[in-house]
Amino acid sequence: RLVGPLGRGVFRYTYKVTVPGRYFLRIQASGIAIGPGGTNKASTSPFSVEVTSAETSNALSQIDKSTLMDGKVQTGQPAQFFIYTKDAFGNPVLGGDDVQVVVTNQFQYDTVASVTDNVDGKYTVDFTVSVAGDYRVSCLLSGVPLPGSPFSFLVTPGAANGKLSKLEGINVNGSTAVEAGQGGVIKVQAMDAFGNPKTAGEGQDAVKVKFFTSSARRAAND
Repeated sequence: RLVGPLGRGVFRYTYKVTVPGRYFLRIQASGIAIGPGGTNKASTSPFSVEVTSAETSNALSQIDKSTLMDGKVQTGQPAQFFIYTKDAFGNPVLGGDDVQVVVTNQFQYDTVASVTDNVDGKYTVDFTVSVAGDYRVSCLLSGVPLPGSPFSFLVTPGAANGKLSKLEGINVNGSTAVEAGQGGVIKVQAMDAFGNPKTAGEGQDAVKVKFFTSSARRAAND
């Protein structure tokens, strides 16, 4: 855009680009390409112009938390989600931002997540927790909460662990007695590897109960 003549045949032009990339600028006088020192110089138009992303915009940066929702996170299993930094024009900012993430459980215990800068505008956040329950995640960009932060998600117990699960209805010596024709009751509280109790229906498939005679037990041990 022509701003206006500056006198003595000098003209000033301005240009504005909102999308990063490599551009070329052609400057001609009467159809002849010119350069900084005139037409006799080796460097004449078109000139290469490299446009980079603008300063990071907190308001336009985004959190992708879909991988944490709907009970997808279990105790002891690596959890992951993503943060995307963008400038005021919606362009990815290619790394270098101060991104911090803190994961807090229902007992106010904080876990500092690992944040990996992929240098393409995407930050990968990784963490692992051992306590089941409700969690809150705070995502900060240069100390300022990102849109949608903090947010909550649920961590469910991991796979049932036989060593930590609890059993009622059997004596400490591993035996019990019932009358013929009378039913016995055994209660199993399935627990995961960190001592979190499985909730209704979660441990049912992992717990198996088999009833057999002493002779079958001896045969199994031979």
